[in-house]
This record gives sequence, structure tokens and C-alpha cells, in this order.
Amino acid sequence: MFRDVSPLLRDAKLREEAYDALARHYIDNNIKVDLVAGIESRGFIFGTALAARLNCGFIMVRKPSKLPGKIVSVDYGLEYGKNTLCLQEESIKPKQNVLIVDDLLASGGTAEAATKLIKQLDGNVVGACFLIELDGLDGRKKLSNIPVFSLLTFPVDGSDVKAPEKKEAPKEEKKEKSQEEKKKEEEALENDRRAVVVFYPSMEEIAKNLCKVFPDKFRLGSVSWAFFPDGWPDIRFEHMKFLEGRHVVFLGSLYDRTKLVEQLSLMMVLPRQFVHSLDIVFPYFAPATMERVDEEGILATAETVAKLVTSSIPMTRTGPASLRIFDIHALPVRFYFPDNVMVRLMSAIPLLINELGNSSGVVVCFPDDGAAKRFKKDFAKFPIIICAKVREGDKRIVKVTDELNFTSNTKLDHVIIVDDLVQSGGTLYECRKALLAHGAKKVSAFVTHPIFPNQGYKRFFESGDRHGFETFYVTNTVPEVAAQVEGHKPFKVLRIEHMLAKDVEKLAR
Repeated sequence: MFRDVSPLLRDAKLREEAYDALARHYIDNNIKVDLVAGIESRGFIFGTALAARLNCGFIMVRKPSKLPGKIVSVDYGLEYGKNTLCLQEESIKPKQNVLIVDDLLASGGTAEAATKLIKQLDGNVVGACFLIELDGLDGRKKLSNIPVFSLLTFPVDGSDVKAPEKKEAPKEEKKEKSQEEKKKEEEALENDRRAVVVFYPSMEEIAKNLCKVFPDKFRLGSVSWAFFPDGWPDIRFEHMKFLEGRHVVFLGSLYDRTKLVEQLSLMMVLPRQFVHSLDIVFPYFAPATMERVDEEGILATAETVAKLVTSSIPMTRTGPASLRIFDIHALPVRFYFPDNVMVRLMSAIPLLINELGNSSGVVVCFPDDGAAKRFKKDFAKFPIIICAKVREGDKRIVKVTDELNFTSNTKLDHVIIVDDLVQSGGTLYECRKALLAHGAKKVSAFVTHPIFPNQGYKRFFESGDRHGFETFYVTNTVPEVAAQVEGHKPFKVLRIEHMLAKDVEKLAR
């Protein structure tokens, strides 16, 4: 069977839908792509379209004698001989994230060769993307060390072409039944007075679990997050008659700034559906890491984004919308929001305390004074250690600077470092090293928000003394990252849904 992409390319609507679906996989999973590498020649078609949607660069993986300047090349085997692929030497800067794109994954030899070529230039292959995958040729096995995404899968033998005959009901009957069912569903929704939970796609699992905790209180709302060909939002949501007079909960994500516009659009329009009240949940308020101005000429990102996100939200029938945030990085940020929203700060620390239960011999460590000020009161029953970055000569190192609630019998059998977020993890490493030098036998860590830019969590998957955390607890306030680390030691994901559901349920009564 020859799978021909030409008809799809001729159809403007289907072609754009295919491009959007391919791009959406990487956008929704928050996979950072610096360059798309299109394999000659149909990879150029899909690759340039994908690069435009991912707002990144495009490079060409070509056959010999088709690229000017200095090149690198790799040979790979074919059934009838060998072939060669080439890249310009200046195509990739060291450690750039590269996504390989082609129209078809068959045996995988070409894509495997492209992977080797990119690694020659010290590029980081974050995945391989295809419109079509042929099942039965084991192409994925050759690419087992990188994530593979294909939009369509066909059996290599063409067995899908001869579909079994089915007797279909007369079209009139089918249409009449469909209309009847649709009418019943609409009537049920009109009479359903439960709170409506709408969500951005990355928050889907949290939304579904929230509804499972209180099925008699919440139902999932319907939102279609599509885009026009020019990239602007094309959002469709439930009719006003299903929202009017209901309490509405919106679960959003500020983890990726490129997803802000469509979420703002929906938050602005929901109160205009005559909803009873609106409860907005942004579990992780990302811009809080730049919350103040120490000198002129600096933008206080936290304040600016706080106003941008909420200043345009109209009042609901019962007053201002509420906004829930977990373990905000800097407490003053709560005062940056305008008066048309009521900010409710939540903490995931109870999840850790519940996880520890009656564990004896646990000592809590804060990596700096800031974390100690935020969380010390929550661990009043635990012995506490505080670390700090101090300068020794030309170096800044992390040292144990304070020990609280200690007795002569206190042992450092198990120390847990507690903070609100982690990015590179460098401070946690250094803190762990200081604790081990101080006599700790085991060291774990807990952070509410696992940020890990550029898949930095992978360094924790490794073994060895430098990476040897006993357990690394994180929550799913950033679902995009939590899904990547779940099931990989030493990570353990503590889920916020039950806590969130109980808190939101108070307003939905």
C-alpha cells in the first residue's frame, strides 16, 4: 500500500487541521522546541508549518550536494544499499532542543540517521513527529530513545482498506434518534444545578478528579479550544442557558505564557453568561519569581501579570470572582491583584504532612530564610534546620546556618528539604550535600511546584551520590511536568484535587 499525502495537502481545511493537531501535541505537553528539523523532502512541508506554529526555527536535513558551506553527514543502510543525510554545521547551537519531522515513519532508518546527525552537532533531540506511522515495520524500535508522536497509524499490509460490511439503520431513523437524544441531553443540562467546571486542556485530569470527589456538586463543562488559521483563539463553549445562575469553576494554567491569551478570553466572557459566581484556579502563579523592583528600569513581572490576568474580569451576579493560588512564591504578590477578584492563597504543605503521617525521626530543612518564613509555622511539631547561601572566599556555598527545636536526642535519620518550587535543582543538591556533611543519613525533598525548565528533572532520574534523594515529593500543580516525572524514582506526585475540591465546594453550596 502506498499512503499518499497529496490529497490532504490539496485540501486547505484538512491540511491546516493536520498542522494544528501536530503542533498541539507539543504545545499542550509544554515541550520546548528551539528548532524543527525537516527531512527531505516532504518533511520540509510539514516541518515549516510546524515551526511556524511552535514559533521556532527550521533547519533542513538534506541529501548530499544540496547544502552550501560546511556540512556534517551520516550514512545509513537501506535494503538495496546506503544513503546519506547532511546538515550545515552552523544549523544547531550546542544543547538546542530539536524536533525531527517527516511525513511518514516506516522502518525508521531515515529518522534514526537524522537523530545521529543532530547529536553530532551536540543538539538535544526532544522527539520525532510524523503525520503517518506504518504499524508492523518496527520504526519505533529504532527511535526507542526519543519520544515519537504520529497523528495517523495504518497497518503496513493495508488490511484497513477492506472494512467489514455493516448494516446501517435508515438515515431518517438515525437522524431522528440523534435529535431526540440531543434534546434529552439539553433538557438534563438545563435542569442540572451543579457547579460547572471548565478547564484549559492541560488541567483536564485535575478537573475530572475534582468532579469525582464531589459528583453531586460538580459537573464537567464543555469548551473547545481551537484556533483560526492565523493562530488567534477560536473558542466555543456551552450555551448561556446551561451556565446562567450556576457557580462556575475555571481551572487554568500560567505555566506557559504562550497559552495566556485564550484563557484570558474565556475568563472575560464567563461572567457575561449571567453565572452566579466564578471561581478561578491557577495552582501555580509563575510570574511571582519577579515580584519587586530594586532599582529603576526593571519590570515587576508579578505585578504586571497579576493585573493583566484579572483586571478585565467583569463582576458576576454575586460579586467579584475568586482566585485560588497554591504556595505563591512571594506573599506580597497577593496585593498586586485588583479589587475585582478576591485572592485565596492555599498551600500544599498539608499533603506532605499527611504523607508523613506518624513517621518518627523526620527533620524538616528549609534551603533559605525565605522558605523558613513561609513554611516554618506549618512544621511546629518537627525539628527544623535552616540552610543559607554564604560566601567563602570567591565561592557561594550552601551551609547549615541554624538549628531549631533540637534536643540532645535529635537524630538526622531522615531530613526532608521543603520549598515552594524547584527549577534547576542546584540549591537542593547543595543543601543535600551540606546535610550529609552534617550527619544526615537520608535526605528527601518536597516542592509544591516542579518547574524544571528544559526537562531538568531528568538529572534526578540518574543514580549516584550526587542525585541520591531518598524521595522527591512534588505536586501536580504543574500537570505538564508532573506527568513527565510520575513513575520515575525518586519522584512521588502528591495530588491536589481532593484538597482543592473540598475548598471550592464551600463556595458551590
